[in-house]
Amino acid sequence: MRLAFFTLIAIRLLPHLASANPTDDLIPELPDEHFDFLSAYCLDCHDSLTEKGSVNLEDLSFQITNIQEAELWQKVLNTMNSGEMPPEDKKQPDEDEKADFLDALAQTMVDARRSLSDTGGEITMRRLNRREYQNSIASLLGFEPDVSSLPVDGGAGTFDTVGASQFISSDQIEQYLKLGRSAIGEWIQRQAT
Repeated sequence: MRLAFFTLIAIRLLPHLASANPTDDLIPELPDEHFDFLSAYCLDCHDSLTEKGSVNLEDLSFQITNIQEAELWQKVLNTMNSGEMPPEDKKQPDEDEKADFLDALAQTMVDARRSLSDTGGEITMRRLNRREYQNSIASLLGFEPDVSSLPVDGGAGTFDTVGASQFISSDQIEQYLKLGRSAIGEWIQRQAT
């Protein structure tokens, strides 16, 4: 009876689990201690009021979640590496302080490139394709449901599991839930006989 209860819960949660983004914990982030560096050497000219060169670092997130943020952080890295910033007539960081900041930013940019290139720069919500959903229900309930009512899998090339092509709408979520309910109903009937 307990197994049946947990199986029913698992079937109900399948569509939601499939849409969870496994990269949420992997969002590249510059360590918070580097805000002090930006405050001391950058925000006099690049805050929300001044925005010299149309660059506002005050409102820039330390979490790099999209291409635009990555490009601006790359610009910061390039100008500091080249010695353009901070300007010679402004307060300068000591070499170790600057090296620590640039090392952390460079590593964050490497992580961002890896993370953003996996999704084309956007975080996509993924669903199970027909085959995966059918196999999951078969593993849990012991029979393969008819998945013809589920969205057709477009795929990318010959692959049908590429997240970018596995988008899902509210109507499609309803189709997954309806099939899950139907499979649970069929499983209950099979258990009763």
